[in-house]
Amino acid sequence: MDSKLKTHFYNGPRVTAVNPSFGVTKNPRGLNMYVSGKNFECPQNDCSRIKVRFTNERGDMIFEDGTMKPDGTIECKIPRYPAPETLDVDVSFNGIDFTNDGVKYGFMDPYVLDIKPKLISSKGTTEVTMFGYGFVQMDSDSAIVEMVQNNQALTQSGSPCTKVYTVIDEHTVKSTTFEASVCGAVSTKAFNFYMKNPDGYFSANNVNLFYYKDPIFSNYST
Repeated sequence: MDSKLKTHFYNGPRVTAVNPSFGVTKNPRGLNMYVSGKNFECPQNDCSRIKVRFTNERGDMIFEDGTMKPDGTIECKIPRYPAPETLDVDVSFNGIDFTNDGVKYGFMDPYVLDIKPKLISSKGTTEVTMFGYGFVQMDSDSAIVEMVQNNQALTQSGSPCTKVYTVIDEHTVKSTTFEASVCGAVSTKAFNFYMKNPDGYFSANNVNLFYYKDPIFSNYST
């Protein structure tokens, strides 16, 4: 046995965040991401084998080469993933052993298939649930739906009528609604909620909603 051989031990890396944490499917602009974590150390200062692994819920994996940056983060290409889905992001410094910290990156191409209920109070008190795919929780400036009627965005004092939605899971979001008179909607005509993409555009859908007039009780007797 060669007594000169040495074993190098190092603290296992942990992934704590990715930036950005979501993006458009297929990554059309070829953007990179930055992976942050703890104990990011290249064995024997050899950073040539850094890999970033993306895993979907079925266990399919995509591997990208990683580069250690001066600030201690790892830079890699965002995969050109073709479908709206959330993937786990893990790193390896030797190309073999990967982290398993549950940090996720969301590929978005949100599309609304259905909305319930479809009859909305004209007073704006109805909460709606939207069903579809590609839903990822984003910051409040991005996680919005826009009220549209006759293919035109409705406005309030010159600003679009938008609501911040809440993601329940990849297929479900919830949102509040507007009072019909606030956004100048024609209460007898159908309207839609379009969902914003990470690239700033709104995805159209064919789900029609309608306002109903709330009953007014002048008096009652028992």
